[in-house]
Amino acid sequence: IFELDPKTGIQVGSEAIAFIPHQDHSGVEADGPDFTISAEFYPRPCRGVFVKATDGSRHLYLLQFKGAGSLDTSVPNPLYHVNLTTPATTEALFSSATNQAWRAIDVANNKLFVAEMSYSKDNKTDVKKNKVCTIALTSNGSASATVDCTATEYTSQEKCDSQLHWPSDMKVISLAGTNYIALGHDKGVAVFKASDLTFSHDVDLQQFGTLVGYLAFSPDGSSLYAMPQCKANTAVSWFTLPYGASTEKSDRNLVAALDLTGATLKVANTSIDIDN
Repeated sequence: IFELDPKTGIQVGSEAIAFIPHQDHSGVEADGPDFTISAEFYPRPCRGVFVKATDGSRHLYLLQFKGAGSLDTSVPNPLYHVNLTTPATTEALFSSATNQAWRAIDVANNKLFVAEMSYSKDNKTDVKKNKVCTIALTSNGSASATVDCTATEYTSQEKCDSQLHWPSDMKVISLAGTNYIALGHDKGVAVFKASDLTFSHDVDLQQFGTLVGYLAFSPDGSSLYAMPQCKANTAVSWFTLPYGASTEKSDRNLVAALDLTGATLKVANTSIDIDN
């Protein structure tokens, strides 16, 4: 793990600030030339959050998964905790939860929020819906051993005409001074109260695309950009394109700008001309 300058994006220093070791490796080169480690258990951190604890300590919580998130497991461990206190230390967490396919993470109010995909191995024998799980953080930044999961009514099953699944994203957002969880899914973004994960409302984005795979804030914080992984369903298209002597509804893959300035999440009014 390396540190980047937030203004320039350039790496700070030539040395890594922390390492995530392979679980079969002792961390000592003396394992020798005949020592082999399984590629199945390489750490693959993909999405994460930075946490500054109440006591001022600094931490990273990193989700890891193979296959760009398409698999139904999180081998070898779903979550890594990196304590950035000098010298930095790394620990694998929740090794018993590898069948839960955690694919998105955020933090607020001393809690980690984790999204479990509907296609996880655990969900195949359970509710078959996306779940939002919470993990409490202590004042020193360490994670509780308890994971509380709430099933939603939404799925992330769209495969974009491929053979593989694609993960949705999730973000903590603020609406009218209250924290909510925005969870991408097959048809849009669902919104839940961060305090108790009760459902608030859903934003249908099928005209922009399907399976919201990435969420990001605008630089001024007034908008949440929702980026679909797959093209839109032509049945809900609002404009057509000429094909030969006739017209046909257009399929699209468009980024939706969602307004964060009101009490509910909604598609923003923008000056971007989409249909002309």
